[in-house]
Amino acid sequence: MASIYSNCYLNLAATHSPDSNGGLFFQRWIPSFNSKLHPKRQSVLSHLVPIQEPTIDGTAKVFVRQGLENAHIDMLIVDGGDRVYSVVETAPLATRAWAYQERLLSPRTVNVHSAELTWDCGSTPSTFDCECGHLKDQEFDLGDFHALQRNSFVGKYSDILMAKEFILTTWFDVVTQFSRLRLIFARDRLPALAGIAKHVANKTQSRAPTWSWASVDLITKRPCSKWINYHFAYDYHGGQWIDDRFEILDWKCETVGSNPHGCVIGGHLLVTGAVMVMTFNYDIFYDLIHNEEESWYFDFDIFDKNNAYIAEGESIVAMLVGVQGDDCSAILLIPARKEDGKYKRVGIVGKRTYEDFEGAEEMEIDII
Repeated sequence: MASIYSNCYLNLAATHSPDSNGGLFFQRWIPSFNSKLHPKRQSVLSHLVPIQEPTIDGTAKVFVRQGLENAHIDMLIVDGGDRVYSVVETAPLATRAWAYQERLLSPRTVNVHSAELTWDCGSTPSTFDCECGHLKDQEFDLGDFHALQRNSFVGKYSDILMAKEFILTTWFDVVTQFSRLRLIFARDRLPALAGIAKHVANKTQSRAPTWSWASVDLITKRPCSKWINYHFAYDYHGGQWIDDRFEILDWKCETVGSNPHGCVIGGHLLVTGAVMVMTFNYDIFYDLIHNEEESWYFDFDIFDKNNAYIAEGESIVAMLVGVQGDDCSAILLIPARKEDGKYKRVGIVGKRTYEDFEGAEEMEIDII
């Protein structure tokens, strides 16, 4: 599907439609400003205005209508903000995970919104336009979150934004936004992003930077420190090297069908490296791991203070991976509860000194 949308000439999106039966043609409407949770539909009607003075030819008529709800704003807001209430009602397609990569990969799209048509074109720098005219002649703005993602995959800026300096931060932005969108079946999470993953994999010479986010629904949870993810993306190209004791011994990734970016049904990563065994403790302000000598602050992969995730006093293995100057970065692992002898990643530690891991024992770990 991703290749179909990437190579299409024009994508027509029934953005207003709640399901496949909605189609492109309907009586358009705007939401009532008095009902935020379930907005009442107001038809978009034109009214003839009586003209007191005759026109030159005597045939002109003047019509007025209520201003269109700014559909282009709804198209960009799928999580948070004062207007999120209306997006599910007025632009349900914008909340669907399956439609996300189609929107980013299509060279040009006409969105049939509940109130107006919007135009999204990647052939020139992030051209957005709409019937109400608010977006007319707007310049491409790198500060626009959607525009940055959009221009990473189509248009003349794609080669720049998909360069090694930006690729991992672009990927992090994409999966953060994608994880907020709605899916009926959890098994579709990876296939629904496979097209974008393929683009990223071609640039990084790997399948994708990580799938660790894929078990998370950010409608109810959020990723932890965005800064730490950007930090690692920067270090990836900023001179960080792999610790000599860290080595990948074996790996396996089982997918449904031949698409390596599709639905994953199993896999593991067998590694060896320098480790420190720490203990986890909750703190009012910070999450801490500690041993007999010191305590470290760390970042959860997912912000979920639930004892089913990591229990108070549970042992955590910190495995050294990357080194840059005197600083080092480690991944945090806990035993997998349903598979003996296996581990799963739960977070990262950055900005530790290399001395912390000098003399550390080496351990072989099977990560799932």
